[in-house]
Amino acid sequence: MAALSAFHRRYPGVRLSLSIGNSDEVLHQLLDHRSDVAIIADLPEDPRLFMRPLRRDHLIAFVERTHRMGHARRHRPRRAGEPSA
Repeated sequence: MAALSAFHRRYPGVRLSLSIGNSDEVLHQLLDHRSDVAIIADLPEDPRLFMRPLRRDHLIAFVERTHRMGHARRHRPRRAGEPSA
């Protein structure tokens, strides 16, 4: 939100609104011209859209301390039958 506040201070004449949703919702808002910009994690190739990567994020997994990954320093492949989210 700090970035939106800074933008508003720099450009007070520009009306801003923020809409939050899952990738499908945000993409549909963009394609339906209800949004001018969409920021999502992944975008399938679509010739109607221009995509500019903003940055690469590291993913962090949280598990209970008793989980087998609870003490691992690096990710290891999931075992067959082991649930994941």
